[in-house]
Order: sequence, then C-alpha cells, then structure tokens
Amino acid sequence: MNTNSWFENYVSENINIDSGKSIGARKSRDWLTSNIKKLSQSNEENIQLYPGSEFTLKMGSFARKTQIRPLDDVDQMIIFSAMGSSANLETDQWNQVFINVPDSASNLKQMDGDHGLSSIKVLNYLKRLLNGISQYQSADIKRSQQALRLELSSYEWGFDIVPGFRTIDDDKGNYYYIIPNGEGAWEKNGSANRP
Repeated sequence: MNTNSWFENYVSENINIDSGKSIGARKSRDWLTSNIKKLSQSNEENIQLYPGSEFTLKMGSFARKTQIRPLDDVDQMIIFSAMGSSANLETDQWNQVFINVPDSASNLKQMDGDHGLSSIKVLNYLKRLLNGISQYQSADIKRSQQALRLELSSYEWGFDIVPGFRTIDDDKGNYYYIIPNGEGAWEKNGSANRP
C-alpha cells in the first residue's frame, strides 16, 4: 500500500463520518425543526418564529461539513421574530446586548427580565416546545449556558439548540444573529451579508 492509499484509508476509517450517519443526522435535524415550527404555530400564546424557511440556521462543524468522528452533536439555531424589538447593537461589549420588546408584542413581552428580554426565559420557552414533541418526552433536555442540549437514546448524536433573533440589515446589507450570552442577556454572533 502506498502512502496516498494508506492516508485515504486512514481518513475514511478514522476521520470521515459514515454517509449513512450524516444522512440520518440531517433527516433527524429536519424532523426536529419541522416539529418545532408546527408546535410554535399551534398556539396563539406562542412567540412567533422568523418568517418563512429562515426560522432555522444550521450551525457548527456538521453544517459546514467539517465534523470528524465521532458524530456526537448537531448544532441548530431556532430564530424567533423580534416583533419590532430594539437592541443596543452599538455597544462595545458584544456579549452585553439588551433587547427591548415593545408592548405590542405581548407574547414576547411576557419574557422580559430585569434588563429587557431574558435569554433564559426564551431558552426555557424553547425547552417547553421541545418537551411538547411527543417523541422527545423521555429525552434528556438540559440548558447549558447559551444552548439547550437534547440527548436522544435512539441516536449517537445529540442536538445543541440555540434560540436567536436576526437583526435588520444595516446600510451595508449586513445583519447579525443575537443569541443568549449564558447570563440572561444576549450577544452578537457574527455578521452576514444578504446574498
């Protein structure tokens, strides 16, 4: 066996994820997000998801196709509608963003804390949605700082699920995702350009 063959064999057996597992993880992720959407739309008291198919954002190494063995987590952001809220995005402290919800967004306003919208309350809301999925009622769902960890006994992988909000485009066409900072406030998570 030459060096190239040995290397290809090593990568295939020790680094690359089996294509069947990747397909299964994508299907289970899509099933999860479609059920979150159904549950979110089923009750008038729920907070609204971001419109259209943009209510989800695939994140992390699995989404970038750079995940190596073992396939142990799939990262996913669930994006909610900010309903006209404002935030102090110009702050020098990227992880101290406060979201101010208008009174007109009554369901979202109920999740206010001491300094505007509480990221912990939004995480707990998302956890209640996950608990509403009948197949996940016996699953282990824990909050860990910025995310919820959903462990499933039926798969080798779990999900790290982060709630977030998308900002409006700035004058250059850039926007941010605002995610929990792990302490009740929010933080800016990178920027993106509209395609």
